[in-house]
Amino acid sequence: MAYVLYQDPMLIAVHADETMAIENVTISNIAIRPPATTPAGNCVTIEDITDTGLLRRVSVSDVVIDATGYPGNAVTILNVVDSEFSNWRIYGASDRSIIVTKGQRLKFTDIVCDTPNGATGNPHWYLTGGCVDIQHIGCVVKAASIQGWVIDTTGTRDISFVGCQALTNTQQAWNITYAARVSLVGCTVRGGRPGQRLGHAE
Repeated sequence: MAYVLYQDPMLIAVHADETMAIENVTISNIAIRPPATTPAGNCVTIEDITDTGLLRRVSVSDVVIDATGYPGNAVTILNVVDSEFSNWRIYGASDRSIIVTKGQRLKFTDIVCDTPNGATGNPHWYLTGGCVDIQHIGCVVKAASIQGWVIDTTGTRDISFVGCQALTNTQQAWNITYAARVSLVGCTVRGGRPGQRLGHAE
């Protein structure tokens, strides 16, 4: 499979003063390797600053991100709705591998997050801000000195994991607080601190 190489961060965004939607977007076969000299930010940012549902029906597949040395998150997804992300490989994040904030009806399939720096103490994969109806199928977080998935914030609900794996992370595989209706089916934890932490979760 051939990939297009981007040596700068990738941005898909609806800015605060915009009223037109970005929708029905399909992106695939991308390799991203920003230089370490780039100012801190995100290797990939997909966001709607207006928080009005203007960034929707986005499909991004077959992505490789080498974030080694880049001073920020690997992937930030903010206020995105009705979208799918599949077959991603994310390596070497200096901060979080993925942070999803206020996402609704999102599906992640076969996303592998590997060997983040972990020095910030932030998790591999973070769902926050009231995410609703987020599916994870066959996703993996591994080789971190931090937690695997952290799910928090009142209003976060209907989060599912099917066939996902947390491998050789030193802290909890799943840390779930202030979230409702979180399900794990056929998931695997190997290495690190066993189990998950549940607080104010349903």
